[in-house]
Amino acid sequence: MANVILGRFQRETPAKKRVHLMLEQHYDTTALDLWNAVTDPDRLARWFASVDGDFHEGGHFVVDFEEGDASQIASGEVTKCRAPEELQVTWNFPGEEQSGVEISIHQESGGALLKLKHLRLSERAAAEYGAGWQAYIEALGADLNGESARGPAWDDRWSILLPDYQELLVALTRSTKPGSTS
Repeated sequence: MANVILGRFQRETPAKKRVHLMLEQHYDTTALDLWNAVTDPDRLARWFASVDGDFHEGGHFVVDFEEGDASQIASGEVTKCRAPEELQVTWNFPGEEQSGVEISIHQESGGALLKLKHLRLSERAAAEYGAGWQAYIEALGADLNGESARGPAWDDRWSILLPDYQELLVALTRSTKPGSTS
C-alpha cells in the first residue's frame, strides 16, 4: 500500500536553498477542539511532545521531544495568536537556523481543516521535517479519535514516510535548478 503524502515543498525563492513545507489535514472535530489540541500543553503531550510556555503573542515556549536530551529541545516565540484560527511561532532547534511554523484552522462542513506550514527550512532538514510533521499530524488524528498516539509507532511511521519526502525534495531541487524547463 502506497503512502498518502500530506505535504508538499515550495522553494522560498529560486536563488535560495531554503524551502517551505506545507501540510493539510481534515479532522472530524470542531475548530475549537482542534485549536485546543494544538495549543493546550496537556493535549499536546498526548500526541506531540512535552510543551511548556505561553501561547499568546509575545509568549515563549519550549518543546521537549526526548526528556533528558538537550539536542531534542525546540524553542520559540509566539508572533501571532488569534484563537481559534491562527498561530505563528518562531522555531529554534539545535544546530539549525531559525525557521517559522504557522498553523491555521478552518471550520468546514463535517469538521475542521488544519493547515501547517514550516517556513525557511534548510534543504538538509526539510525531508526529515516533512516526515516528522506528517507522523505528528497522523498522531493528532489518532488522539482526536481517542486512540493512543505517541510512542515507538511514531518512529516507525517517520522511517516509512522519510523516503517519500526525500523524493519530493529531490523533485523540487530538479525543477528549480537554473536552466530547468519544468
